[in-house]
Amino acid sequence: FFPSGQRYDFLVFPKAKEMLPEVARKMKDLIAKGALVVAEQPQASPGLQNYPGCDTEIRQIAGQIWRGAYPYKYGKGIVLNSIEEAIDMLKIKPSVILERAALPSEVKYTHRSSPGYEVYFFTNRDTLSQQVVVLL
Repeated sequence: FFPSGQRYDFLVFPKAKEMLPEVARKMKDLIAKGALVVAEQPQASPGLQNYPGCDTEIRQIAGQIWRGAYPYKYGKGIVLNSIEEAIDMLKIKPSVILERAALPSEVKYTHRSSPGYEVYFFTNRDTLSQQVVVLL
């Protein structure tokens, strides 16, 4: 989908009723090519460039994508309302299970895969130290 060759299981757009027309056009193109997208239906553009035409374009694009029965299908792609639905649909399993932590909501991590090795970075966002047990 991207010139770099990078692929993603799904794309998430911020929960917002506004979207720039150029973003909406790109999102429409990606969905048509088969992307799974989590997004709220935009209603207008946050900018004033080409106003009110920008809002008309947003509503037109949204009307093409967010129509019919849920989940919304456009071209080869699908639009869902939540990240949880995308994870369930794709049957994605977590790469890490936080088995024990004093404040689990404060433990954040990222995981990167490269040929021959896996990299995990964990951080405790709280000011108090805590012992954490994870399962990989």
